[in-house]
Amino acid sequence: MYNEERKVFAAFYEQPKTMLMVAKETNIERGNICYYVGRWKKRNMIWIHEYDTCPISKHEGVQFLTTNPNNSDNDDLTLF
Repeated sequence: MYNEERKVFAAFYEQPKTMLMVAKETNIERGNICYYVGRWKKRNMIWIHEYDTCPISKHEGVQFLTTNPNNSDNDDLTLF
């Protein structure tokens, strides 16, 4: 993993977040984050924690993702 990819992975590991939240937090372009998430999906390295309203965009039904399987309040993390 490259340094930028590690920053994104760590951001999702801290707590479940949307891709936009991670982009704002890390100053990494959302397109790059989408690319990393796509790679991790194929390797079962990222899960959907929940669908909720994004605190930044205010869009409803947005995926909150996590790279930490222990970060779930429930035991039902969803693999893509």
